[in-house]
Amino acid sequence: LLYVIGSFLIMSTKGAGTECMGLAAPFLRKAALMDHYGAQYSYARLLLDGMGLPSDAAEAARMYHSILEQMPDRSDPYPQTAFTLGTLYFYGNGVAVSTQKALEYFDLALDCGLTQAFHTLGMLYQRGEGVVVDHAKAIDYYRRGAEKDDARCLHELATCYLTGTGVDKDAEQSIKYYIKAAQFGNANAMHSLGVCYSEGRGVDDVDLEKSAYWFTQAADLNHPQACVNLAHFYLDGIGGLKKDRSLARDLLLIAAQRNNPTAQHLLSELEKDEK
Repeated sequence: LLYVIGSFLIMSTKGAGTECMGLAAPFLRKAALMDHYGAQYSYARLLLDGMGLPSDAAEAARMYHSILEQMPDRSDPYPQTAFTLGTLYFYGNGVAVSTQKALEYFDLALDCGLTQAFHTLGMLYQRGEGVVVDHAKAIDYYRRGAEKDDARCLHELATCYLTGTGVDKDAEQSIKYYIKAAQFGNANAMHSLGVCYSEGRGVDDVDLEKSAYWFTQAADLNHPQACVNLAHFYLDGIGGLKKDRSLARDLLLIAAQRNNPTAQHLLSELEKDEK
């Protein structure tokens, strides 16, 4: 019951400020002391993020370790706990930096079926963050994640095929993966499709109407660069869209609020033109 109350308070106070999150902390702490693993995970998350409590990454890490040591099986929150510990060790947050331990915990999360770890490991090997760059390993993780319908892995695999990174360049295959990722709601894939149709990459020809469609889908999810690109379409009246400076400005505001420098510059230019 304590865990249920704490979880309810977290859900009902989201967006209401860190002080409100603190209402949940006493209930979760009491449940955590009674060895409720879900409560331990949630309380550790509050400690890690400093939500309604003083931030204490070291204590959060200790609680995460305790969950893995004491849980009798690998049901929730075991997989996410392993993944979070991997992140803590990778960045040295609350524990000493250890790439080896980070990789071990990410692999443990994979063994528990957490597809999020496929994307993380793929990115690490592709970028050479904490490990030697290994495009073959990156592609393997992306492909395994894509087989599990992980949208982020599908998007990264699409980009690798588009650029020929770790695989033979294949723009048509790239489009197939982008479309599948977009179908799972990945805004980056929607934006990438907009770019591909605007440049004629991996498709039969330039198609500005399809480009506008995909930019719109991504902009609806507040993708900053998609908002900028769609704003250009409205300013120029292309892609089957009528000129609409007001709508273009609204889109640029969304992107600017997310620190997109192009949007901030264009808004400044629009303001000058209107004076």
